[in-house]
Amino acid sequence: MITIFGLRFILWALGNWSRLHAPDADPVESLLEIWVHLKWALLGFGIALIAWLWALMTGLSILNSAPKTDHSSSPPRLT
Repeated sequence: MITIFGLRFILWALGNWSRLHAPDADPVESLLEIWVHLKWALLGFGIALIAWLWALMTGLSILNSAPKTDHSSSPPRLT
């Protein structure tokens, strides 16, 4: 989502740069138009952030539930 919609937004913004930054452009109208084109890329970033936090919490949970081992100086026996 980030790649597809982000690239589409960048291409749209570059194509409309002069119109959006014109001295007589309405700033509210420009922001609303930017929001229409940017919201899907931001949704992708939000989903990626939620997935990253979920993975972090899962990894920490697995590490926390792992049994504590003896840290002796001898290597483990191979059978």
